[in-house]
Amino acid sequence: MSSSAIISIVVPTHSRWEFLRRTLAGALAQTGVEAEVVVVDDGSTDETPLRLAEIDDPRLRTIRTERPGGVARARNRGVEAAAGSGSPSSTTTTSGPPTSCADSSTPRRPPAPPSPTPPR
Repeated sequence: MSSSAIISIVVPTHSRWEFLRRTLAGALAQTGVEAEVVVVDDGSTDETPLRLAEIDDPRLRTIRTERPGGVARARNRGVEAAAGSGSPSSTTTTSGPPTSCADSSTPRRPPAPPSPTPPR
């Protein structure tokens, strides 16, 4: 990856290869933004570890835990390992359209505070 700012897509998963496969297809098809995908395999007992090892894509990073620790712990671990400036998170039950992360790369301005009410 180049030295430009990137978006990290963190995907925690546990024994859900069929959903993860579709999620990865969408995440790796992102356009308009440089993205890395960090999959945290939270102790999967299905074919997930084997299938992840077969994917040869420099944008994909895999973290594996042998014992499941739950989705929150897996997501936190992925965010800690992420190299990007923003970390959209996905689960293996959702997948966005191919360009869904391009909007996430633009910093959002917080809403303006409410105007004070003038005295009467």
